[in-house]
Amino acid sequence: MPAHDRRGPVFFHCPLYRGFCKRSPPLSLRGIPAARDYAQSIVDTVREPLVVLDGDLTVISASQSFYRHFGVAKERTVGRRLYELNNRRWDIPRLRGLLETVLSRDTSFEDVAVEDEFPVIGHRKMLLNARPIAGKAGQTRLILLAMQDATGGPPTE
Repeated sequence: MPAHDRRGPVFFHCPLYRGFCKRSPPLSLRGIPAARDYAQSIVDTVREPLVVLDGDLTVISASQSFYRHFGVAKERTVGRRLYELNNRRWDIPRLRGLLETVLSRDTSFEDVAVEDEFPVIGHRKMLLNARPIAGKAGQTRLILLAMQDATGGPPTE
């Protein structure tokens, strides 16, 4: 059912809402698809695995290097909480606490070491960096989480 305003039904095409319309989208939504595509292109260009998390630590997006490095599919990653990924290998209480601090105190962390046996790639030592992503007041806070494999050898397969 379409939304209505004083002029009648509101229909517009916006990939975010997957709708079609009779009128142009509001100014506040016109740049969203382009901005999202631009940001995803930057994330995909970086060599290190990256994930973007929302306030519930749910993966909003991830880089192609994340999918390659950990041998996971986008369909099994996006929309899932970080601590559910890779057979719950990211369910690390210390990491969860640090990420919640990033959100609540608008802080960051660098070079936090995580060492574990990961499905597909085996035993790895990862260095993690996290920063809040700036947004408008009142928006859900996001976190950019970067990972560097510091094991010293190629992933085992």
